[in-house]
Amino acid sequence: MVLEKPVANSLDECESILAAERASKGRVFGVQNRAYTAAMWTMHKIIAEGGIGTPTTVQTNGLEGTELILRMGSLRTDAKGVVGTQMFHNLYLVPWLIGDEIHSIVSDVSRGPNSRLFAADENAAAIIRYRGGAMHLAFGTLGRPSDVTEHTVHVQGTEGELRSERVGDQDHRRELLYIARRGDSSWEQVPLRNPQARGYEFAQMWRDFMTALRTGGEPMMTTASAIQAMVWVDELYRSASERTAPEVRLRDTPERGEERAR
Repeated sequence: MVLEKPVANSLDECESILAAERASKGRVFGVQNRAYTAAMWTMHKIIAEGGIGTPTTVQTNGLEGTELILRMGSLRTDAKGVVGTQMFHNLYLVPWLIGDEIHSIVSDVSRGPNSRLFAADENAAAIIRYRGGAMHLAFGTLGRPSDVTEHTVHVQGTEGELRSERVGDQDHRRELLYIARRGDSSWEQVPLRNPQARGYEFAQMWRDFMTALRTGGEPMMTTASAIQAMVWVDELYRSASERTAPEVRLRDTPERGEERAR
């Protein structure tokens, strides 16, 4: 059984699914396709081998709008918006990329005045802290008025940094990877076996699932990591629901002209 994101609607559902798997001869896999591009696999390998030292900061951006909503009409009526459909990817991808676990999340969400979504989270921003000390700033939107889609991942370490970006239209998407080491004054493009994004990543994921079925082993991205990402999606929504807008009062200050006169 292959489960799209999120793998279930609740942890209780997850437990039921896993119990059914244990009681059968079948397997359950969670879709975590972003990890299967050549750019992400290469970024993971470089970080794991110490190519940029210890990761310290991560920044991810997912900017989508008109094109995605027309292609996935259910987004208009889904209860979950950008957090459940797009930022979910960051919550399994980045821990795997940098080899660390999420420690805490602080987040907020908003919906624009002309939003086409039922969900409250057309836009979302989160600050994610990892147990090893790295900080991750994540931003996502489904409110972009154009058909231009952007996805970027930027990891900075103690000895260098890596940056990926997706380019090309939806039928010809490629993901490129760049590196800058300590002391470099410009980015260097990292050669990739295959820069194709959408078709390639799913083909690699399915190949990994088939290998796991044939050998009885685990795929690169386990069902446990998909479930953990779902837990953090719930935490991101909870954090956003508790956000309040404090009233900020500025002290009375002199006009600029008065200040200069003094």
